[in-house]
Amino acid sequence: HDHPLFAHNAKVLEARPSLVPVLQVNILISRTVVSPQASLVGEELAGTEMNILVTGCEGQVALSLVERAHARSTMNVETVGRPELDLTHPDSVIDAILRRRPDIVVSAAAYTAVDKAEEESDLAWAVNASGARAVALAAAQLGVPVVHLSADYVFSGDKDGVYFEDDPVAPQSAYGRTK
Repeated sequence: HDHPLFAHNAKVLEARPSLVPVLQVNILISRTVVSPQASLVGEELAGTEMNILVTGCEGQVALSLVERAHARSTMNVETVGRPELDLTHPDSVIDAILRRRPDIVVSAAAYTAVDKAEEESDLAWAVNASGARAVALAAAQLGVPVVHLSADYVFSGDKDGVYFEDDPVAPQSAYGRTK
C-alpha cells in the first residue's frame, strides 16, 4: 500500500474528509481502466472516450462523478436509478445496463439505512446483495468492469489502523452482511 496514489489520497482526505467515496472510485477506476503509462492523478488518456454508467442518480458518488466528467472531454457519465433501474427487481437492472452498453459500470446505488437494516434485512439484502449481483451479471454480459462501492461495515472494527479492500471481512450487523 505504498502506491503514490495512496499518499496523494491521504493528503486530500486530511483537508476534505467528505471526499472518501470519490477517492475510492478514483482509485478503483485507475486500477481498472487506466493504462500503466498514464499518470495516476488527473491525467486523461489522450483520445480515449470512456462511457461510465453509475447506478443511483442522487447519491454523492453519482453527483461527484457527473460533475467531474464535465471537466473532461473524454469522459461521459450517465446515471440511472429508480424506477428504470430498481435493485429489488434484477431484470430491470440487467435491462437498464445492457441498453446503455457502458465501458464501465460504477455500482453506487445501495440500501444505506444502516440501523434500519436490522428490521428490514430482507430489503437490505435484496438491494445490496441481489441487486449488486444483477449489476455484476449485466456487466459480465457486456464484458466491462464494475467498480462496486461497499462500506467499512463489512469489517469487525477490531483492527488497529486503516482497513484495505483485501482485509478479511467480519460484518457485525445486518447491513454489513449485505455489503
